[in-house]
Amino acid sequence: EIDSVSNKLETLEPNKTKEDKKYEIQKQILNKINNISMEVVFKINEAQLDNDILKKLDEIAEVIKSNRDLKINIIGYASKTGTKQFNDLLSIRRANYIRQELLERGVKKRRFNRTIGNGYDEALFGNAPDAEEKSRTIRFDLVK
Repeated sequence: EIDSVSNKLETLEPNKTKEDKKYEIQKQILNKINNISMEVVFKINEAQLDNDILKKLDEIAEVIKSNRDLKINIIGYASKTGTKQFNDLLSIRRANYIRQELLERGVKKRRFNRTIGNGYDEALFGNAPDAEEKSRTIRFDLVK
């Protein structure tokens, strides 16, 4: 996967440094991971996932493992349901849960920088009609 993206970048942007190209590739891979994670939605007040949703973590783990230079943060989110304090803690629990699940799927510990809880402070979906449900999720961020 990296080789094909790298070849495309070489053709499109031959003047970029090797580090810049590597970072561009990693951003594309991160986008792929975050597209998969859009389907990872927790139940209200829960920090664990149902088995059918856990299958999405299998896909995410494979992408991470197949891109050995990728180092990421895991960011947990929560909906507005409940208190701010509860949702801040819940979002951290969600991020830690995802980290543990990915470790169990063979992702090496060194691939993770931090787990972060954003509660609902940084709403991902604004005032969209289904924002409450979609906000009970996780995202990944690239460590440069």
